[in-house]
Amino acid sequence: MKHLLSFLILIAALSVQAQDTLTVVQYNLLNYGNITGFCSASVNSVDAKDNYLIRITDYLEPDIFSVNEMGKSVEFHDRILNNVFKRDGLTRYARISVPNIANSEIVNMIYYNTDKVRFHSLAVAQSVTRDIDVVKFYYNSSSLSQGDTVFLHCIVAHLKAGEGSSNVLARTTMVLNTMNFLQSGYQPGNFLVMGDFNLYSPTEGAFIALTQAYAPTWVFNDPADRLGEWHSNSSFSDVHTQSTHTTGGCAASGGMDDRFDFILASTAVMEGTHCMKYVPGTYMALGQDGNHYNKALTDAPALSLENELVQALYSNSDHLPVVMKLEVDESMAVPESTAIESLHVVNPADDQVKMMCRLVRQSVLDVKLYNMMGALVTTHRFDVPSGSSVLSLSVGQLPQGIYLISLTEENGHKLTRKVFVK
Repeated sequence: MKHLLSFLILIAALSVQAQDTLTVVQYNLLNYGNITGFCSASVNSVDAKDNYLIRITDYLEPDIFSVNEMGKSVEFHDRILNNVFKRDGLTRYARISVPNIANSEIVNMIYYNTDKVRFHSLAVAQSVTRDIDVVKFYYNSSSLSQGDTVFLHCIVAHLKAGEGSSNVLARTTMVLNTMNFLQSGYQPGNFLVMGDFNLYSPTEGAFIALTQAYAPTWVFNDPADRLGEWHSNSSFSDVHTQSTHTTGGCAASGGMDDRFDFILASTAVMEGTHCMKYVPGTYMALGQDGNHYNKALTDAPALSLENELVQALYSNSDHLPVVMKLEVDESMAVPESTAIESLHVVNPADDQVKMMCRLVRQSVLDVKLYNMMGALVTTHRFDVPSGSSVLSLSVGQLPQGIYLISLTEENGHKLTRKVFVK
């Protein structure tokens, strides 16, 4: 009996050690370092905003902190890292670098706790209006020396603002571009799509493309499970994220009456099938108590938060930060099975099929092309180095039509894509 009890205690201890929790935060910073005609440096001082962010991040203790409306200058990207996350000699936080292909005045940014996660790679899904960044992290596991870890992709988006059909269409275009990018180059797994979506209704094309089976394996879920007509609807006051102000200026006016800010999770994250799972009940908008519909955050009734934190939330931005927690089950982590990180086949093809791929390590790829009857029409073996490569397969003698391309790695992992040969 004593031996059984000792064994159970050991198993319980190992289970605790194998599990960890990540705090993920998404926040619109309201023109941090970006000067506009309505948002001057004196009204929206970065000195003041740094102090507000210290108060907010000290309270939330984020492991992944993604933001929108960051000024495009690297000076401001580093400023938050140094003044907020690395103050008092702290060293555990780092940031990504964004390419800003769209050359927007405001960009996305992610700060992350290197004790918990490490940066792997970044890609830009699309650059209409603003870049949508796809950032891959890996969990900083104690088993890294054996190659074991868990991966997480954070897709950070700031969709086009405004009502009206042209703005709705712009938001839809940005999301469809992103979904096409994911479908053509990634395998489903642990994905979050997060940001200020500027959505007025779940019936907008952008939200439908994200949540209603754009492709069977690419569906994003609302962890809050609060779908409905959010705009100016008191029934959804518990999930509204904008505006913290009733009077205009740098901040938008109107009080809390819109749900603009989201963290949506892939089915793998919701169900925990890839060693990472949403912790039920942890999704929230910090400062939202459901009692401030059409009110400012500082209006009565008082929030059950320290007054300095409420003032920081009110003064820093017209948006509230959205928060959720993820549980990581390190005991189930396995080595990354595939060398292919991303794959995009250029369509249509003329004389050559162009395959743009990125490998995390060198691999030999067997590429086979099949017609729609299932007959093998050509094959080629490529020795592909790590990093980005363009592979070409000659198809100039083939009749016009749709073909299937199969890429098989040395370990047997296989990817299949369609290509139209003109």
